[in-house]
Amino acid sequence: MKFLRCMCLLTALSGLLTFNLIAQTNPCAGKPHCDSNKLFSAEVIQLTTSPVGGGRHHSVRMNIRFHNLTNHPLILAYVSGSSVIVDNLGNRYSWGRPSTHDTSVQGIGMVAGRAADPQFQLDPGESRNAVFQLIRFNSGKSRIGTSFNYDVAIAQLEILPGHKIRSTKQYTLSFPNLTEALSSALDASPR
Repeated sequence: MKFLRCMCLLTALSGLLTFNLIAQTNPCAGKPHCDSNKLFSAEVIQLTTSPVGGGRHHSVRMNIRFHNLTNHPLILAYVSGSSVIVDNLGNRYSWGRPSTHDTSVQGIGMVAGRAADPQFQLDPGESRNAVFQLIRFNSGKSRIGTSFNYDVAIAQLEILPGHKIRSTKQYTLSFPNLTEALSSALDASPR
């Protein structure tokens, strides 16, 4: 009887230990350009800068990998107008000009006003990439920063009966100290 009680106690302690280890696992551990919450992680896997518009403007383009951390499908979308990046010189880049339609993303749906595009669905454990591009207008010959802090809002979507789409929650993601060097380091690392 004592043996059975000990085995039950050991089994219970083992389950508690396993639960604590899972609860403490950070999906961004060892990934400096990653942010996460309980539902998904997002990692900037590539950043490139370039002059555009004949050199009048400056562009920052990022490839971001999203990973579903849940055991159910997850639909995500970019929140229109929420994308902003600031370089180490204090220059602000945004999704576009005021009073224009946000076209700064590729590969992920967008929430804009009452409209939502549910194209970006991740199955449990699945990863997919999306591209985000920001611009600093009329930057001319001014210096370009060498590191960037990026903030963006991502919405979780739900499809309701009658094919209605609802945004259930928004998550702000922050990626500090991004550099073009992260692209080179990722290209050189084994996958």
